[in-house]
Amino acid sequence: MTRMGLATLLGGVAALVLGLILHWPAFSVLGIGLLVLVAGCLVNILRPSQLVIDRAIQPPRVPKGSPAIAVLTFANRGRYTIGVTVANQPFGDSQVRTIIPRMRRGERGMRTYRLPTRQRGIFEVGPIEVTRRDSFELFRGPRRHGDPERIWVYPRVLPLRTLPAGQTRHLEGPSSDVSPQGNITFHRLRDYVVGDDLRFIDWNIYARLDRLFLKLFLEEEDLSLFILADVSKSCDYGTPNKALYIKKVAAALGYIGRVNYNRVHIVGVSDGIAAETG
Repeated sequence: MTRMGLATLLGGVAALVLGLILHWPAFSVLGIGLLVLVAGCLVNILRPSQLVIDRAIQPPRVPKGSPAIAVLTFANRGRYTIGVTVANQPFGDSQVRTIIPRMRRGERGMRTYRLPTRQRGIFEVGPIEVTRRDSFELFRGPRRHGDPERIWVYPRVLPLRTLPAGQTRHLEGPSSDVSPQGNITFHRLRDYVVGDDLRFIDWNIYARLDRLFLKLFLEEEDLSLFILADVSKSCDYGTPNKALYIKKVAAALGYIGRVNYNRVHIVGVSDGIAAETG
């Protein structure tokens, strides 16, 4: 019952009692009229709803950031037109609001909306809540449609190729014309230019082709990437959590290092070194 409904009920009772005590029929009729109005509005709220709503969520399991779509199908099974309705969808600690348009008798419709999947976790998706009210705003109450469901938002999975320590990264590894000596692994030949080191001229090719070529070798690098992550208690606050974002950034940088065939070391730092991996 709203404040208006409570005031109408108290006014009706007061008018009826005052009319009976003072023998004023007008007040008695007014009180009875107000009480009948309250009773009629209450019956209107308690009667079965003309609006039928069904919901389906596809898919129920999604990676973080991927779309999870809720599909609402609704119909007016009553004899009268239903006005514009606001449907609230409880999702975790938040609400997703959807507008259901005005529907005539027997009319059907469908609405789709995207559920938020920016955070990982298991989220409760409650029934659709529609606030039902009478024409005089004397009563207002929620009407629930559908059953509660769950949606799983899991981390995105990125494939990683393992790199054994001390192994050559690839056969055609990066080479450099600036540092042609490299190591003992031969890579390719290029034309000799004035100023090149004569020690690396391929004299066998010169004997056959009467042209000077310079031998290039693989220039292998064994780079290490050190990532320092603040894991102190000062970072464990906020919504979204600051420590969670630090872990995400460290994981992203580590992934970049691995796909570039570098050694990755992640070090958790608090007052000292809290943990180290790599």
